[in-house]
Amino acid sequence: MAHLIKERKKNDLLCNVCGRALRMEKGMLLEDAFVVSKEWGFFSSRDLEVHRFTICENCYDQLIAQFKIPIEVFDKSEAL
Repeated sequence: MAHLIKERKKNDLLCNVCGRALRMEKGMLLEDAFVVSKEWGFFSSRDLEVHRFTICENCYDQLIAQFKIPIEVFDKSEAL
């Protein structure tokens, strides 16, 4: 993992699970990723913290394969 961090460029977007830099060209992401930003509120041990992480598609597939209850998947009729 140290070699991944060492080779990282300033604006790279990295997968927080595997450490791989996602493909980018001229500041534009050339692959999709699961980006999460969670603002923790009261009644948690993380009051007022904001957590943010990115997961590449391969790591996302591995993660959801472990879920006891499958995720809900549906198709959209158009992209905005």
